[in-house]
Amino acid sequence: MEKEPGMKKTPAEFSQETKEALKSLGYEIIILKEESLDSLREKGANFYSNWHKDWEFEKQTSRPFEVAIKPRSPLLLNSSNKNFFRQERQVKEFSSKISKQIPEVEAAIGEASDYAQIILYYVKHSGKDIFKGNFIITKTRTEKNEYAGIVYDREDGLGVISMNRLRAKPGIHAAPIIRRKVA
Repeated sequence: MEKEPGMKKTPAEFSQETKEALKSLGYEIIILKEESLDSLREKGANFYSNWHKDWEFEKQTSRPFEVAIKPRSPLLLNSSNKNFFRQERQVKEFSSKISKQIPEVEAAIGEASDYAQIILYYVKHSGKDIFKGNFIITKTRTEKNEYAGIVYDREDGLGVISMNRLRAKPGIHAAPIIRRKVA
């Protein structure tokens, strides 16, 4: 994703060397903007349901980061049917591995607005759902902290649901985003 004219430098851009290393491993670089689900809706993003539009997590914004995601295999292998905490542990293990290959980066579970932007980017540029209909766990916590936001794409718009973070369910995956290490 190219920077728009006049767009400020994001506080967490990859170095050129890191971008090249990520691209050599099959990652694509995407610039996340400081957007929330609410602001994406206001800008025309289609959501298939409005049940969550008045919830506080709708206003939680993405941090302006350059992130990398592997379009051919964005889901963490064997992350389905595990609760949030087990998926989070898997992402930390994956982060440790990728940091050994590329020291400047780490893997993380993103916020709902991060994945919404990634889905919208891929639909706009390729016409395809990068996550292929799978549900993606996010770090976004709903009003009661025991629930996590889940994001997915449908033909009739973005889907957002919440699920108890202790439950394990098939079809809900971790899709780590790669970002510059946060100090």
